[in-house]
Amino acid sequence: MSFACPLCNDEFSDRTSLNEHTDATGHYHRCETCWSRFLDDMSLNEHAEATGHGLPPRYECETCDEMFASPIEVQEHMTAKRHHASQTANRLKRQRDRQRRQEKRLAARDAWKKKEESTWSLPLRPRDQGR
Repeated sequence: MSFACPLCNDEFSDRTSLNEHTDATGHYHRCETCWSRFLDDMSLNEHAEATGHGLPPRYECETCDEMFASPIEVQEHMTAKRHHASQTANRLKRQRDRQRRQEKRLAARDAWKKKEESTWSLPLRPRDQGR
């Protein structure tokens, strides 16, 4: 089995020799984010997709809303910042509670408006003459 350099097509009897060649000649593809080296574009692209390197952030931490390029980075962030599922659950509960309070305030306001409207629209009764 031989190992070929994808850039110059030189062949080597083992991977170590190929690696020495790529180191000496710079015949490799480098990740611009972490500087990892890859023998071909496909491997570099797989690395970029898995890690999010070179991609715009599109994954959000559910606890602090910080954005990341990959799910792996979100997980690493959550571990480093000690964000836990219980914090996320507490945050969601606070959001639901805020929404319920807002709905109650709106319902109370609407009920008050209806009460005022019905009071204003009632005809006035004449007072009893005998009093």
